[in-house]
Amino acid sequence: MNNKEFIEELNKRNLSLADFFCLLNIWEDMNFADKEMTVRKLIEEEKKNDEH
Repeated sequence: MNNKEFIEELNKRNLSLADFFCLLNIWEDMNFADKEMTVRKLIEEEKKNDEH
């Protein structure tokens, strides 16, 4: 994904760059197990959204 696609994806999700960087800071402070759990949850939600 290039920068343009990334920004477009943030826009689709109504996520500002400020919110993105806030989430990035939170992500960097999380331990590996919490990151893994979060990614799995996001994948499940994406699959549910794709089904509808």
